[in-house]
Amino acid sequence: MHNGQRFLGQTLDSVLAQSLPDFELIVVDDGSSDETPAILASYAAREPRIRLHRQSKAGQVAARNKGYELAMAHFVANLDADDVALPTRLERQYSFMVEQPEVGVVGSAVAFIDERGRQFGSWNYPLADSELRRELAHTAPLAHPATMTRKDAVIECGGYRSIFIHAQDLDLWLRLSERHRLANLPDVLTGYRVHAEQATARRCED
Repeated sequence: MHNGQRFLGQTLDSVLAQSLPDFELIVVDDGSSDETPAILASYAAREPRIRLHRQSKAGQVAARNKGYELAMAHFVANLDADDVALPTRLERQYSFMVEQPEVGVVGSAVAFIDERGRQFGSWNYPLADSELRRELAHTAPLAHPATMTRKDAVIECGGYRSIFIHAQDLDLWLRLSERHRLANLPDVLTGYRVHAEQATARRCED
């Protein structure tokens, strides 16, 4: 994450309020110059499950790969600094991955939320592996900030690659699909925030 102060508190609170209590929250601060370091330090001082890593700005791909490198758990759930996880997200995805060892990544439906956290829409993705593979031909059929992956599977296929900076998730799903099945859960488990400052909006304006 880089300069995520605006919504960071809401994001951290949503993870710390999960129904699954046993987890580590790894936060990679990619050279933030705003109040992000201070916010993270404040949370980490009172929450032992938070592990902070601060690095000079290296970009999103490097930050995400560093998170996987630091993770001690077998499963890694992704979440951006402006999105929120619904209370049962980790529990639901963890249980699914334990029960489905052939699956390398599981996502979910997402709710679109505005700057105040109000929902104004939602999006459902295909659920079955066969459907997801068909969609891979022309789109990313999993919402990256709503996914949980097997750490070893991501590392074995090379992690995120900077050559696909604006399609790094699709590139990763394609490589994961060569060795593992893909899946989505039908319920909304993540709030995807839409606002003018997010990276997708900035790319559309360029």
